[in-house]
Amino acid sequence: MATTIPLLSYLLGVILFATLPYASGLVYPTDASGKPLPNSIQTYYIDALNLWRNRDLYQSGLDDLNPAVKRVARLGNASVDDQTVYTVTAKNKSQLAPSNNPHDYYSLARYFWPNNLTVNGLPYVRIDGRLNPESTQVADEAWLSKVVEDVWNAGLAWFWTGDVRYADVGVKRLRQWFLDDATRMNPTLEFAEVVKGRTAPQTVTIPSNIPPGWPGTTTDDVWDHIPVGWPGRPAGVARIKRQVPATSITFAPYNGSLMAMSTFYELIDGVSLLRTSPSLTSKDLASFTNWTTAYLQWLQTSPRGQYESSRTDYRGVWYDVQEVSLLLYLNRTNDASQVLRNRSSYRIATAISPNGNIPVELAKTSSWESSVTFVQGLFALGTLSQNGGLEVDLFTVSTSDGRNIQRALDFLYPFALVNGSGWPVPSNRAFQNGEAITQLCKEAWVVYGDQKYQRAVQTLQGGNPETWNPSRLWAPYLAFDAAVEAAAWKGAVANWRLVLGMMVLSIVGIGFSTA
Repeated sequence: MATTIPLLSYLLGVILFATLPYASGLVYPTDASGKPLPNSIQTYYIDALNLWRNRDLYQSGLDDLNPAVKRVARLGNASVDDQTVYTVTAKNKSQLAPSNNPHDYYSLARYFWPNNLTVNGLPYVRIDGRLNPESTQVADEAWLSKVVEDVWNAGLAWFWTGDVRYADVGVKRLRQWFLDDATRMNPTLEFAEVVKGRTAPQTVTIPSNIPPGWPGTTTDDVWDHIPVGWPGRPAGVARIKRQVPATSITFAPYNGSLMAMSTFYELIDGVSLLRTSPSLTSKDLASFTNWTTAYLQWLQTSPRGQYESSRTDYRGVWYDVQEVSLLLYLNRTNDASQVLRNRSSYRIATAISPNGNIPVELAKTSSWESSVTFVQGLFALGTLSQNGGLEVDLFTVSTSDGRNIQRALDFLYPFALVNGSGWPVPSNRAFQNGEAITQLCKEAWVVYGDQKYQRAVQTLQGGNPETWNPSRLWAPYLAFDAAVEAAAWKGAVANWRLVLGMMVLSIVGIGFSTA
């Protein structure tokens, strides 16, 4: 039977554990509000105070977090054992960006395929929701993701174990991809998600046997210029952008997604944790600050960055995540607050319906996945706003008719509980719960304290709590997924502070209960 903590118990426990480090004499550098100073740790997505407190309890002998600590250690060990040199320059000439500069990040748009109506297959045309395997043959996207994950995992493993091997591998990955002159990535995503044949305006002559339904123009997100019945067009799709005959068609340059850097907040928190290790030098930090400054400049001023900022779907939300993460790392907190106030809040007010659905995502063929990705971005922004100490707490932003982050999640998660039954629009992909919606419900339980999210987590996990989940390491202690009663009392034998906590909860008659 799953174990839960009633809301009042949870809140009392949080208050109690908030005082434990000071009662036990734990000392670490903090400012007046109790936040660790930069010469200890200063994370932005991770809650630094919870991370410190949880580690203190763990080192005091409590074993609730053992599975999560072992998980980050295993991930760290995998990185240590992986001798691959992950660099943007490690690719052959056939995989270079159109610039022919090996330092430029390069990837291909996933849903674009060779054009069956032209001799050379150019320009590639969009078939929404159908992955072109050619896009996976260029390694930059997968390798950048691997580098970010390794730095993040290394930072956590180092912080929790003190094993310098983890710090060494995290710093090695950082240097190879971002810092070393011979292998560093240029600080742009100018050639991310390239569509072959559309890096510049291009006019293509249409063969004379093309039926009249062929459109005269196309836009970034329209694949419908493949006529009905022609190879590559999904059966049963009858939309045509323009019902006019044409002898040629002009394709505009394609502005591909910048999602490759969407988890930059993990990278900067990994670096922040590695600051306490002997592996990361002041030269490394200065170089990384220079790189992030240059990338932020490109993100804010380049046509591609500005286009991404203007998007109203999840790509726009995740642009905000990148920008806010970078501004926080560079200590530009006022500017980060401005982004949340002027743009992210506007997205909440305009993209989310009063009932919580997100019309711009429901219109896509991958409507469920896209809707979840949108809400994930909002939760990332909300977490950054809280843990980054910004003036705007995005979790509290709401319109008069109830458009807010919580409403968007409340629209989504009930469908996950019934395997997508009743989802309002058809989708071209099988419905998947995955870890994403479960993790969102866990985060919502911490943010809002509503037990419906805890119950949803239990249902989605099928009675198998993810005690290994690393996010437990910076959540309030025993917030979710812990066998509270058994493990806590077991650890209490060696920890007078927890005995005191249990006594307080028992005296006030709250205690722990099972559901």
